[in-house]
Amino acid sequence: MTNAVTTTPDQPAKPRSRIWSYITAGSSFIIAAIALIKFFDTSLPGCASTTANTTIQSILREKNVTGATLSDKREVSKDDSEIRCAARMSTPDGARFDMSYRVFRGTDGKTMVAAEWRRP
Repeated sequence: MTNAVTTTPDQPAKPRSRIWSYITAGSSFIIAAIALIKFFDTSLPGCASTTANTTIQSILREKNVTGATLSDKREVSKDDSEIRCAARMSTPDGARFDMSYRVFRGTDGKTMVAAEWRRP
């Protein structure tokens, strides 16, 4: 008795399309370029940016002002080192304040926000 093992010839591998290789390489290049640009970007965030808004809310919490909302955010002036902004602040008790704040780079390179507010 002989045990015969039958095998099928290996299917030839389908050649990968070059277009997919080019698409993958191009996509990788674009993603890397965007990441590099963001890494070296030294521009300041704008008046209505998430960074500025989060920092202002943090400043308000430190001053025991909770639940305040900002509206009418606008840029007052801008140069390479700072952006000056203005906004209207409303508190839950109905009080309204004019807020001025500036976004700038600290000496350590971090983005800083300084704010002050007063009744109109």
